[in-house]
Amino acid sequence: MVGTYDGTIVCFTLETGKEVWKTNVGSMIKSKGICCKGLLYIASYDGNIRCIHVLTGEIKHTIKVTEQAISADLVLAKQEYILLGTLTGVCASIHTDSKTVAWRGTLSSPVFASPALYDSDKYVVFAEVNGEIHCRTVEKGIKIWKYQGAKGN
Repeated sequence: MVGTYDGTIVCFTLETGKEVWKTNVGSMIKSKGICCKGLLYIASYDGNIRCIHVLTGEIKHTIKVTEQAISADLVLAKQEYILLGTLTGVCASIHTDSKTVAWRGTLSSPVFASPALYDSDKYVVFAEVNGEIHCRTVEKGIKIWKYQGAKGN
């Protein structure tokens, strides 16, 4: 499955390159999706996560995370949480069972990089463009620590 700048997602077979399905989410896609429990979770520039059935391409759920762009790649933890950072400085987690925002935090600058997981997916680290690095718990988003790195991008 591949997302495009015009908001189209195409699923094709790797063996033949034949298109299986195509759907459009209506907003630019700049990050890779995550497959979990039969759904493709994919972020777009309108601040939404779409949950798309991997076999049919049907959009099953739309989850509003923020008002603006999500461009960093999503990360899957414990087969239960989709973690993400946004260009508006939001860090968040989507619960894959309820299809809702499990928690959301506000940072002071954009997040361009994918979140990083450690300690058996217990913690998630977000890096901002201003040099700040934040550690939170995966399940509840509880702040564990913050580190001020190099100033600027």
